[in-house]
Amino acid sequence: MSKVLDVRGEKCPEPVVRVAQVLEEATNGQEVRVLTDNEECVRYISDLVNVAGVGAVSIIEREDYYELIIVVKHA
Repeated sequence: MSKVLDVRGEKCPEPVVRVAQVLEEATNGQEVRVLTDNEECVRYISDLVNVAGVGAVSIIEREDYYELIIVVKHA
């Protein structure tokens, strides 16, 4: 099941904190889609996923926002 977290209009660090909470509760293999219009948040959320090792992230640049697709991988 996919979960969508729309944090457009929000500035860091709040979106990163919200994404961390969602990832903590997500099940293995679950897809989490994060929508943001803040380029700084894209970098910080990607770093969170990579450093924490909780999954793989793909970034799609839409017309006026970014969509981060995270596939959760819990050990």
